[in-house]
Amino acid sequence: YGLRAKEREVYDFSPADYGTYCHKIFDDFFKGVFENNIDWNTIDREFIRREVEKLTKKMSEKSNFILESSPKYKYFSSITQKNIVESIEIMAEQVRRGNFIPTGFETEFGDKSIKPITYTLKNGKEIKLVGKIDRIDVFKGENFDFLRIIDYKSSKRDIDLNQVYAGLQLQLFVYMNAILSSNKERYKPAGLFYSDFNTNLVGFETYSKMLDMNDESFHSEKLKKNKLTGFVIKDMELLKNLDRTLDADNLTSEILPIKLKSKGQEIGASTLGLTTDEFEIVNEFVLNKTKDICEEIYSGNIDIRPFRYKNKKPCDYCKYKSICRFDIKHNKYNNVKNLLTRDRPNEVFELMNSENKEKRGEK
Repeated sequence: YGLRAKEREVYDFSPADYGTYCHKIFDDFFKGVFENNIDWNTIDREFIRREVEKLTKKMSEKSNFILESSPKYKYFSSITQKNIVESIEIMAEQVRRGNFIPTGFETEFGDKSIKPITYTLKNGKEIKLVGKIDRIDVFKGENFDFLRIIDYKSSKRDIDLNQVYAGLQLQLFVYMNAILSSNKERYKPAGLFYSDFNTNLVGFETYSKMLDMNDESFHSEKLKKNKLTGFVIKDMELLKNLDRTLDADNLTSEILPIKLKSKGQEIGASTLGLTTDEFEIVNEFVLNKTKDICEEIYSGNIDIRPFRYKNKKPCDYCKYKSICRFDIKHNKYNNVKNLLTRDRPNEVFELMNSENKEKRGEK
């Protein structure tokens, strides 16, 4: 952010361009369903295929559209279109199985309707965090509107509280906070999720079973491979609104990281999520952490200390390695600790809560 260095622009269809392209198709498709008041139960594969074809054709009519520039790119476009249809078909099934309806698409916070998250720093400067949320699904309860935030990703992603604590994975919590803050009396959180739009088809480990699979079994396997990843809020009523198929005979969700026990009356330990109290702790911590990062930036901290977590480093895929000047002999990695151990499963919440209290001036 200091040098404002940028890569030289090349006439190419990069992975980032691919992500932007898919985002646009998803946004326009879901927006079209919502604005035309189309019942999700009536949406089948043929409807999705027709709509995606219309949307891709509309985009291809733009001048200098690269996917129409050569036979190679035209072929890539056809493959991408099929993948988008497959992805939307899975997303549509995820919607149909719950009571949450997509109502917000590319929703910006920081504009007139939803205020930015604002911080006043020690130097008196005011910081306004703005952003864009890929999708917001809403379930209208008796007293509150419950929200699930969905962020589209072109590769598999999950929420890792170790990375949240290190300040590396704040995005979904910042998004949720921005929406909740816009109407605290009305909105409540239900879940924060990533949706991988590079559809994972049934893998070779199940290939031998595929010969005996009927269409229903194959569809079930495909849904399991493409579950939404992230955190649910651990409330039994909410979970059954996120996935209506959960009951005494079906304890494991095919679309979300949810598993029940005791004939569907209790939340299983393998359910990935947060209690309401845990969410409040993490949410407050994320806001404090975000402000701390802003303070660091304005204080001029540009130390060359890339994070390292489970032998993975941003340097592995960084495009600016040639100008960074990181040298393993003279610089150090900022190692992310694993706080999620069997011996102390609540340590990360204890640390976050302790820091929250310190920020509030409590002991």
